[in-house]
Amino acid sequence: MRGMNKVYYLKLEIRDLEEELKTIASVSAMNYSGMPHSTGVSDTTYNLALKGEKIFEKLVRKKIKLLEEIDRIESIIEQIEDDEIRAMARMRFIKTMKWEDIGEVVHLDRTVCSKKVRKYLERMEIG
Repeated sequence: MRGMNKVYYLKLEIRDLEEELKTIASVSAMNYSGMPHSTGVSDTTYNLALKGEKIFEKLVRKKIKLLEEIDRIESIIEQIEDDEIRAMARMRFIKTMKWEDIGEVVHLDRTVCSKKVRKYLERMEIG
């Protein structure tokens, strides 16, 4: 199941990068004097724009990686014959829901959900 949790971590990374972009956008929206700089003083607006561009490019790469990972995991989940386990696996590994929340949806204890999915994936030789 370890290889199946990559979506969760990619979503965390994407969220962090989006927060960085928001921070840069709010800082760049500040009112600068527009006065010329003396030699050796960097252009803050340009530096923020450059940093924002690098973060945006990284964000795009992470989102592409996320989509590829979702496709990979979805192809594994589609092989699960048991409807209940397939639904729980999709909630856990694609939607990144907590076991407690999955248990509420399917009306089972969180540990029962976790064990059912883990055992099934182990039988499939994925876990």
